[in-house]
Amino acid sequence: MNVSKTTRIIIAGVVWAAVGAHLTHLAVRWLLPMTGTVKYFCFGIGTAVSFLIYGFGLRKIVDRNIRRITTGPDKAFVLTFIPVRSYVFIFLMVLLGIFLRHSGIPVLYRAVFYFSMGIALLISFFIYARVAFTRISGYTGSE
Repeated sequence: MNVSKTTRIIIAGVVWAAVGAHLTHLAVRWLLPMTGTVKYFCFGIGTAVSFLIYGFGLRKIVDRNIRRITTGPDKAFVLTFIPVRSYVFIFLMVLLGIFLRHSGIPVLYRAVFYFSMGIALLISFFIYARVAFTRISGYTGSE
């Protein structure tokens, strides 16, 4: 099924948001039962690290994906919202997640990692959403 550039941007954003929400949900579920200031410290560290992950890594990936989609064909197969090599990367990330869940690494550390990655993915979603909104509405911000 071939879809438009805007649809592929929306699909990419929704995928990033869904994964980010899932990771954040798992982390929050693990952190909330903790007592004392430990959970607040973990949320604080996780939030700070998420901005680093976004700023030094995910932002570049999002920009590259959007550029690839917007400079590509007007209509393309629905799964081309990410390049083929990214499917391999996703598979490796899923394997890493499975390993982390069964590794014996304390929940506290896993929760901070999941929270950081989840929030960074959710922040990245807003870039996709802004580009999709701009394409749909025709708004350029120069009015």
